[in-house]
Amino acid sequence: MINNRSKIARFALYLFMFSINFEVFNLFGDSGALSVGRLTGFIYIGAFYYANYRVSLYQLNNLFISLIAFILLILVTSTFHINYLSDRIIDISLVQNIVLFFLLLNHEKYEPGVLKKSIYAFAFGSSLLGVFYIYGIGVEYTGGRLSLFEDNENAIGIRMAISSIYLINSFFALSKKFYFKKSLIVLPVPLLIIVMMGTSSRVAFISFCVMLLALLGFYFLIHPIKRLFPIVMISGLVAYFFIPFILSNDLLINRLLASKSGDLAGRGDIWLSYIPSIWKSPIFGYGFSGYEKISMNIFGQLVSPHNVIIEVLLYSGFAGFAFYMWFNAQVIFSAFRMYSIKKECLGLVLLIPYAGGVLSGQVLVTKLMWFILAFNCISLLNEKQFVPNVEENISPKH
Repeated sequence: MINNRSKIARFALYLFMFSINFEVFNLFGDSGALSVGRLTGFIYIGAFYYANYRVSLYQLNNLFISLIAFILLILVTSTFHINYLSDRIIDISLVQNIVLFFLLLNHEKYEPGVLKKSIYAFAFGSSLLGVFYIYGIGVEYTGGRLSLFEDNENAIGIRMAISSIYLINSFFALSKKFYFKKSLIVLPVPLLIIVMMGTSSRVAFISFCVMLLALLGFYFLIHPIKRLFPIVMISGLVAYFFIPFILSNDLLINRLLASKSGDLAGRGDIWLSYIPSIWKSPIFGYGFSGYEKISMNIFGQLVSPHNVIIEVLLYSGFAGFAFYMWFNAQVIFSAFRMYSIKKECLGLVLLIPYAGGVLSGQVLVTKLMWFILAFNCISLLNEKQFVPNVEENISPKH
């Protein structure tokens, strides 16, 4: 039974997911001390405990061990490498995201299905950003690329891509008798795609295309005959409307062609600049403090590696990288398990933009990516929920 405190926790989760679209918006100007994303994250943590939910690591032990070992290793290494340029030994955003990761999974134990439902709140926030774009609220252009409220163009594009795919997935999932509701669900998708295209983000565009193909492919495999007509229909609509729209976006086309010729917007040069440092301390890395010193010495400022593999190797060497990969392997295993038993493909599809972020962006301090990881670990929570011929809405025993 859901009591009032549980409803508050659920509302706090929805608020948190909604606010991810405004994650970098700071409540006190440019100080960055209290962004909307960080504030709603703390509100959700408080609401979780207010609901008298308990945090249990049962069935999550391996995830916990791998992440704690990863964080402790960075903490020790950062302390060892404190220098005159940096004394940072911890990243509050990373720690908060790990805490949220386990709270989200435990929330799912108490309310099975709540994580998937919360993505509607996220998609609503993305749609609201689309409305702001229409009315010119917070709109900026840098080099022809769309930005909203000074947020990163790639981050905006990824959010729009994920929201679009989730709404399309929901369209497939609903029964035919909910035709009106199905129509309303996909109504924001064109606007979301327009905003995504406006950002001219290569990783967002490629992620959207691969996610859409994967989603259609999974649904065809699950119901080859039943899904054939809607898949052909959607493919035709995409080909008719989406392809001409892509071809009219000269900036995106030029950026895609530049990628083919090896132009990665400076990422290649950044990677080559950082890689020699990895081999100077390959086992344990440099921690946050040592990494910042390296960045200042090379670039004169803090520059993100734009590659999580290089970032993890700089922070914690191959020892920390092993813990990080162990964690990711468990996530991938759980995602495939969810699909193989329940035919739930959304988690696997959402791992596509996560992989894009790992290879060319930032995921360690990105709340949306940690939500995706938590969503993909649902099948680890309760064995009774993930055996064949068992109803999906069985409540977990505590």
